[in-house]
Amino acid sequence: MKKLFALMLAMLLLLSAVSALAAGSLIEDVWLETEVVAKGHKMKEFHLTVKDPAVLEGLTAKDFTIYGLACQWLDPTLHEFEADIGKIKVDGNEAVLTVINFNEKYFYVDSYTVMCKNARLTFTKEDLSKEITPIADDFEKFTVVDGAPINYNLYTPADTSVAQPLVLALHGWGDYDNLLQNRVVTVFAEPHHQSVRPCYVMGPLFMDPETEVPYDATEILAKSVEIIKGMIAEGKVDPKRVYVTGKSMGGGNTVKAMLEYPDLFAAGMPMCPYFGTDGVDLSPLVGQKIWFIANEADDTVPAVLVKGLYDQVVALGSETAQLRLFSQKEMNVLGYDEYHAVDMQVHADDTFFEWMFAQVKE
Repeated sequence: MKKLFALMLAMLLLLSAVSALAAGSLIEDVWLETEVVAKGHKMKEFHLTVKDPAVLEGLTAKDFTIYGLACQWLDPTLHEFEADIGKIKVDGNEAVLTVINFNEKYFYVDSYTVMCKNARLTFTKEDLSKEITPIADDFEKFTVVDGAPINYNLYTPADTSVAQPLVLALHGWGDYDNLLQNRVVTVFAEPHHQSVRPCYVMGPLFMDPETEVPYDATEILAKSVEIIKGMIAEGKVDPKRVYVTGKSMGGGNTVKAMLEYPDLFAAGMPMCPYFGTDGVDLSPLVGQKIWFIANEADDTVPAVLVKGLYDQVVALGSETAQLRLFSQKEMNVLGYDEYHAVDMQVHADDTFFEWMFAQVKE
């Protein structure tokens, strides 16, 4: 298998050097639909248009294989991967190829070739006319340069005739494309949530995507709050229903936001929050509705640290703070082995969303 893959990889590199859609290709157009699911950004379907529908006759999913190179979170080293086509649906001169066994995050894919037994139907990543990601594509990208600069993504609900809730969703370290690397931001914009919990979703960037250097969190939060208050003043956002949540570094920034702006948020949900408490006055959290969440098996932000943060808030007199620790068994049932990704467990249970949106600022 390794020798076969090495041969395929050599072919991939050769094909990447010369566009498969050059003279001789039977493909007129090809594009990719991706999706952001529990385990991140994934390939979903390739959409092919060919010049002659006859070339699609008799093709099966097994006639295609995907070979490529990808890296991982915070690791730029490229490694080989392969994936398959699970099914092919043909309609005239168009074919939809459904991807299976893709175990990477597409955000980190460097290059690939979709190889077909009919070489003239082979194509590469560079040949795509477009890539679309429903839901993530519905967010608008903004850059504000006056004062502290900030880049942020904003989702606007369908009904803007009334003031709607707003969720400030904060990404983790290295997740500088906060719409693709996980669902921490996009989950609130998904149709099944918007149908029962319409809201604005704001996702500011806390890291420079070019240098991967973090911005000053205090400045980003201050600018985010300024923008939110402006939306409240314009009648877009319900001032009693502004929420904040985040994962890891974003969980820590959730705690930071609630400490620095205790009068703004109706509720907060820090997930595996990375937050140092030395010398920090946690008393502003007393009386606020905050739900700390962690995985017992997390070795990045150990659950004992999250519980310690919760215990300190309770010791100060909080009667509204809550703690949820997911067990190893619960994680196994859900099929998740990324123990720091507590967001996967949260997003699989509407209980957390129902709780958050039920809170109203007094």
